[in-house]
Amino acid sequence: MAGRGRSAPRRGEVAGYLLKLIRESIPLTQEQLAADLGVDRVTVQSWESGRRPFAAVPLGQAIAVRRRLGRLGANPTLLAALDDAAEADLILAAVLNQQVDRSDIAEQPLGWSVLTHRLTDLILWAVLGQTPTFASGLSVTLARRGPVASGPALPTDERRLFFARLHVLAERAAAKRDPNVLLHRQACFLSGMDPTRTAAAWLAQTTRTRRAITFRTWSPLWPDARATRPHTRQSRRGPYAPRSQHPNPGQRPHLSTIPTGTCRYRLQPARRRNHRHRDGQMNDDHDADAAMSFIFEAGVLKRAARTGWWFAGVTQPESIADHSFRTALIGMMLAAMEGADPARVSMLCVLHDTQETRITDIPHIAKRYLTTAPNTTVTADQVAACPPTVADLITAAVTEYEAGETPEAIVARDADKLECLVQAVEYRHQGINNVQRWIDSSRTALKTTSAHRLADAALNGQPLAWLTPPPPPE
Repeated sequence: MAGRGRSAPRRGEVAGYLLKLIRESIPLTQEQLAADLGVDRVTVQSWESGRRPFAAVPLGQAIAVRRRLGRLGANPTLLAALDDAAEADLILAAVLNQQVDRSDIAEQPLGWSVLTHRLTDLILWAVLGQTPTFASGLSVTLARRGPVASGPALPTDERRLFFARLHVLAERAAAKRDPNVLLHRQACFLSGMDPTRTAAAWLAQTTRTRRAITFRTWSPLWPDARATRPHTRQSRRGPYAPRSQHPNPGQRPHLSTIPTGTCRYRLQPARRRNHRHRDGQMNDDHDADAAMSFIFEAGVLKRAARTGWWFAGVTQPESIADHSFRTALIGMMLAAMEGADPARVSMLCVLHDTQETRITDIPHIAKRYLTTAPNTTVTADQVAACPPTVADLITAAVTEYEAGETPEAIVARDADKLECLVQAVEYRHQGINNVQRWIDSSRTALKTTSAHRLADAALNGQPLAWLTPPPPPE
């Protein structure tokens, strides 16, 4: 996205507040974090207050800061949300820009990509003051002096202005001369969250008068045309409020609060659909489609080869999925031997190479010449549209594995190397002799005592010894 909004104003409240939560999750004071990052305290203070937006930090420095925060033990779920927080600041700045009524709508980041659950929650955190699910329940261990903000909430006048500007964007995006379906849809969607119900009238009118978009052939706008109906269902408890706060918790919202128009779903007595994503649950078919999309993508790993073995002379090496399965099995056993959490280790092992559906299995020698996106970034893209609980679970696991600092991550990384060593032993017994470098490099990388013991057993054992029945007891 960098470069598209060349002259857009910048804000930093959301990413700044998230940085503060990340720092406190370690926990460190501003002075301590500044010393660890090699900057002064004023810089950290400016990032957290939003005066100096973190999105304006040079890319290389931002990556280094993120990696350092991970090594210091920052909460991985919060750390994984930092990119979305910076994008939330970008969207807020563009919507609140004074020139929103005459600037190029193609420069509006709200229309660049489909809003994810987490990004939506972060925007509404600033606009409505409601803490996202992934950030709720966090305990702060640092002592604080004086009153502190409970979130990156905008001033009241800017909140009202935000929803007013969304109306302007929605109208401009629906213009016949230069329509922008995604921008219109998402401006309407966010407008439907206005707790004052000011937007309800024009949203209902928009829904009644807007024609469905049709295509004669394939178009990338198909997903947008399928769901142009904005989220305008309002209840007296306000958007995202817990059900227990509803004045009549067991009563369905009256259908008069839902404007008529093109709607993909109908509310039925036996099958209610909530058009909002509440508490991270999978509430509609969009969530199911997004989750299944990642499942289908993971299936590619069953057909993608571990290409490094080609250099050893293996013409048909095992697939990435084959490797990940046995890595998870080894990880589970290693965890039991080392006193780590076997379930957690197995999950880290299953996910550790899922990024290779997009960046492929790059041989070690090729890494001298190629630079790829970090695995955490790839994973964030893969699960961006998944339900928040799913996306947060997967991104947190990959972040933990990549950091390699928890006992479970250390065991999982040992399992990855040990599986490579075991596979090399099997190839050697099949007549592939040029595998010693894989054995040596894998063994050198092992960290746990149990992994070294299993490596010795693999090197001294026979892969098919299990076929021979044990001798009968005497």
